[in-house]
Amino acid sequence: MNNHYPFTFNLDIEGTLYEGTITPSREIERNGFPSFFRIEIGDTFLANLCLGKSGWIRKDKAGKGNNQLIQRIGEYIRSQMV
Repeated sequence: MNNHYPFTFNLDIEGTLYEGTITPSREIERNGFPSFFRIEIGDTFLANLCLGKSGWIRKDKAGKGNNQLIQRIGEYIRSQMV
């Protein structure tokens, strides 16, 4: 997978289907991983996510979404970045 282009996701969490787009930032960390990912569900902005020491977190205070959704999207991102 190319780390620079948007990709789609479909996740079923407790019977709710979430479909959207993940757009990696153009800022790249030393490890080659984008510094954050812009997450949209449908046409709605959810959050900019980054990988922190204790898991996936919002990069800023903007955005919505419960922690379970954030963590599942983060797991999906990791699975696609291999």
